[in-house]
Amino acid sequence: MSDEIEILNEGIFLNKILEDRFYGKNQNLLMAYIGKTGSGKSWGCLRGMENWYKYKFNSDVPKENICFNPESVMNRIVNGKLPKGTILTMEEAGISMSSLDFQAKIAKLFNYIIQSFRNLNIGLFVNLPYLSMLNKTTRILLHYTMKTQEIKNNNCYFKIHQLQVNQETGKVYRHAPRFNIDGVMEKIDQIRLGKPSKDLIDYYEAEKSKFVTGLGKEVLAGIKAQGSQFQFRRPLTFRQQEILALHKQRLKQEEIAEKLGITQGAVSGTLKLIERKGYFNEIEAFS
Repeated sequence: MSDEIEILNEGIFLNKILEDRFYGKNQNLLMAYIGKTGSGKSWGCLRGMENWYKYKFNSDVPKENICFNPESVMNRIVNGKLPKGTILTMEEAGISMSSLDFQAKIAKLFNYIIQSFRNLNIGLFVNLPYLSMLNKTTRILLHYTMKTQEIKNNNCYFKIHQLQVNQETGKVYRHAPRFNIDGVMEKIDQIRLGKPSKDLIDYYEAEKSKFVTGLGKEVLAGIKAQGSQFQFRRPLTFRQQEILALHKQRLKQEEIAEKLGITQGAVSGTLKLIERKGYFNEIEAFS
């Protein structure tokens, strides 16, 4: 990459990728930001969103789009009010889940975005320490990865790869995306993202603190309730997550049934099962 390309406006290539996916190809996008703790992946993820919203919508990032678990992401999607070009982020993915639980939830979430909402043209940024946290079946659903390289002068540099899958063998191929710059196709293997705005950082840190504190309280409650034999609440199936998310929007059982194309009896039975899995407080609070 030439020096001239290197110093182009921050985030310009990431915005080109997003615009091509959402408005050129009418597709959704799944992108993983990867890096060890303290490498800048969270701030880079937030800055990528911030640049996009300023560029495309001339607005700030909707703070409710910053999520910390699959349930929160699902809740944002199923409300049916996301405009084309929306970016959601799932920060600190997997922090509250066991490995198997995380794999199941993230795989279903990815498939849900690609299949059920393929015409919405939305994007999901997932923040992960290691790509290996996703199993192979889930990894092949990703479109791009952004891996942290270094932090320099309040800028974080990411190595970007576009992922393509051989439909016959399932093998994933990685390559640097190319863009037309002054009539020449240039390979872009590194993207620079600066520091997010103070307002966005403050919101993120406050929400992260609440999330981690809430998780700690849940662990402590489990220890007190069951002593040394405590365990987390049993994970919900994908359908159960859907129904719980709609229940939290205070939809009536018949409204949930109509929205999902199932019977009211099925909704009632699923809510009871969700309670037995340890989610009684969530059911009760929104009833």
